[in-house]
Parts: sequence; structure tokens; C-alpha cells
Amino acid sequence: MPSDALESIMHFAHLAAEAMQERLGEQLVAIYLHGSVATGDFVPNLSDLDLIAVVETSLPASKKEELQAWFAKHTPPSTLAGIDCELLTRQAAATPSRLPHWDTIIRVQRHQPHFDVHIPESTDGYSLLDLAMARERGCVLTGPPPMTVIAASPRHFLLQACTTQLRRPLSWDVINDRSGAILTACRSWLYLFKGLHATKSEAGAWAKSQLPCYASLIDTALAQRRGDTGQILENQEVKAFCRAVLSSLEDAIHASDMESHK
Repeated sequence: MPSDALESIMHFAHLAAEAMQERLGEQLVAIYLHGSVATGDFVPNLSDLDLIAVVETSLPASKKEELQAWFAKHTPPSTLAGIDCELLTRQAAATPSRLPHWDTIIRVQRHQPHFDVHIPESTDGYSLLDLAMARERGCVLTGPPPMTVIAASPRHFLLQACTTQLRRPLSWDVINDRSGAILTACRSWLYLFKGLHATKSEAGAWAKSQLPCYASLIDTALAQRRGDTGQILENQEVKAFCRAVLSSLEDAIHASDMESHK
């Protein structure tokens, strides 16, 4: 990504962090930048700006509305596809759970030529994997290091989160973001074998080297992520790959369950 584009995004991230500090005061514990901007895997016009904010206690509706109003008034850089600002309490961050209790989520989505801001009714899609990525590879915008605030999650919990993430596209008749589905599956597979929280590009490169029978499929997914729309991913091929990864995850979870009952 061009340095001026990254500079613009980081400037906006710091502005958002300052606005949250002003509005939340001592309630704010920390703000972490995670996802593709933090890890260097950002793709212009495709990737989001991902923020996790930790607060002392659940915020009143008035504070949530103030934060939502700030994002509505400040236009993000045009290279962003959107913004996910996820908030949870200090206790929720420090307590490992299969399903993190998000205090609120502010979602900014680009709809040309403007951005829409809303608080989703459901937290589906906002998972434990976000917290794990922020803990392991997040950048501090304010507050202490993420490993001192966000608890480490048991491997069993994270494998289950991976399966949930994979089942979602497999439940659709047609997967629209096929490259995203493949690279998300690669991330799950890499975590299963190496215990690492990787970017989509890192996971794709690893999986391609480990799974030669799928190398062409993964190569196409990586090319599409870089903006090459000349190559096609067939829906059924993508589903078959995701099912193969899901099967491996389910086998690992079953083996773990059997071991724990011995």
C-alpha cells in the first residue's frame, strides 16, 4: 500500500482514538488497532479499519450514541471499505469465552459515494478470533499492551470459532467473496497446524506450500485479493476446499473432546 494512503488511515485511526478518549474519559481502558492495517496486509478498497476498545464497565446508551455520532460526522479515507469499532468491558476482555460479550459495535460501511454508520442488531461475525488477533498482533493506540488486558483463549475455543467462521459461507448457495472464503479457510488451517494467527496473505502462502493439490486455487484467491479479476474461482471448488478444512478442524475438536474425557 502506498505510504501516503497508510499515513491517511493511521491519521484517521488516531483521530478516532482521541475522540473516544475525550468522550469516555476514565471509562476507557485501551484501544487496539488490529486486522489488515495493523499487520501490513491491507488492500485498498477491500480492507476495513479494525478497532477494539476496552472500557471499564458497560457504556450507557448516550455514550454509544455520542461515539456513533462522531463516526457519522467524520469521513474515513476513501481507500477504506469500512470500519469496525468493537467495544467490550475489561472483565469481558479478561475472561476467556467461546462467545465474547461485545458491549457494542459501531459499523461504518462504504456505499458510494458516502459511508453509512450504524450499530448492528446482531454481533454475528464478530468473533473470538478478532480478540485473539488483537491480543497477538494488535497495535496500541492508547492504553497498556494488549496481552495485559486481553486474556489468552484456549485452543479449543479458537478452533470452534474457526469452524463457525467456515460454516457461514458453506451455508450459502453461492459464495460471493470466494477469495475471502478460501483465504479465511487457510488462516484456520494454519492455526490448526501451527497455532499462529496469520494474515490472509501469510496463510495463503503457507497453505499453498503445504497443500500442492490446492496450490492453483489458493494462487487464484491471492491474485484476486491483489486486484486481479482476470482469474475465476468456481463456487463448488471453493466450497470443496472449505469443507476439507472444516473437516480437519472438526476432527481436531473431536480428538480434543475425547482426550479431555479420558
